[in-house]
Amino acid sequence: MASPRAVIDPKVDFDVANSCWAGMSAVLRDAMTATGAAFTAAGQGIATAAKAAGNGIVTGAKACWWGICWFAREILLRIAQTGANILGYLVDKIIYGSPGLRPYLHSGLLESEIPQQWRGWVRDNMGWDIYETMHPAVNNMLGGLGGGIGVLNFLNHLTTSVVRNGLNFSHILGSNGIFGARRNVADHRNTAVKVIFGALSLPIIIAPLVVTNVFDAVGAFTKNVMLSFAYNLARTYNLLGANGVMGARQAIEDSRSLPAQIIYGILSAPLVAVPAIFTNLVDGI
Repeated sequence: MASPRAVIDPKVDFDVANSCWAGMSAVLRDAMTATGAAFTAAGQGIATAAKAAGNGIVTGAKACWWGICWFAREILLRIAQTGANILGYLVDKIIYGSPGLRPYLHSGLLESEIPQQWRGWVRDNMGWDIYETMHPAVNNMLGGLGGGIGVLNFLNHLTTSVVRNGLNFSHILGSNGIFGARRNVADHRNTAVKVIFGALSLPIIIAPLVVTNVFDAVGAFTKNVMLSFAYNLARTYNLLGANGVMGARQAIEDSRSLPAQIIYGILSAPLVAVPAIFTNLVDGI
């Protein structure tokens, strides 16, 4: 005899399926919650570590910057200041020479010593004055870098001698020449300085002085010959005076010295003779 068939209840199947789905959802939800919590914790850990690393970097950078600033201010700046001061000191020796010689180099066209403004600037900005700390013997010895008197002082006094001697001797004839009275340019420098630099300036000024004085002499000679010609012709062109047809003789005043009148009168005589003879022949006839 056949067994009876099992009857499947649909409601029971739905409940089973629903229970399975609810279980799977709960497991999935718990897994996602756990995963979110893990990622959150990991993110917070990473952020905390990054923040700590950033703070460490900033602190280290600040410390390095402070160290660099301190090194630059206390070491490099001091070295630069000292180097600039020493360099300025050596330049002073090259330009102005030994301090012991400077009192003899006054009255040139330029100052013979380093300006006090420079020393003040060095003292105020460098914190010490090398010019005052160096021993006088060392000061004078190092002046040898500039040849003793210094490059600038050498050029200064050479130029001074060229200018002053050039003005004093440009026309030695003075008022007897065509350039007028001589200029007397006072030179209050030390006698040895004037002699030494006068000799050194001679090769420079000799050529222009020869030119100006030769030109002055030629001009003076020409001027005096023409003056004598004019004066003597005016005096002798009518020797008969009122007895001739040209009227009374002219009285010409010559302010030149007697030697000049005689010398230039003799030199101009050949020039005066021809026109004077002609005019006197006309006046006599």
